[in-house]
Amino acid sequence: MITPEQRDAIIRAHRQASRVTGVTISMFVPGLLGYAIDRGLETLPWCTLIGSALGFAYGIWRLAMLIGVGDTKNKTIGDDSPSDPPLPHDRP
Repeated sequence: MITPEQRDAIIRAHRQASRVTGVTISMFVPGLLGYAIDRGLETLPWCTLIGSALGFAYGIWRLAMLIGVGDTKNKTIGDDSPSDPPLPHDRP
């Protein structure tokens, strides 16, 4: 049987995994879209380079927000943000 503490740990792990997956996708999709545009317009490699640069910059920005860089609340890595829903045993 899973204890409430174990369930909370699993939920937090899933939240963090989904956040990291979102950052990864946001870094690669613009480059892929740029490549698709380049193939259609026969302008290789310009849109691919622009899309990759924008995706990389956006991904780094999202990663910085995820770990709390520049956050005035002194948030530490792995803290749940206030927008996270309560865990099952925290509900009334």
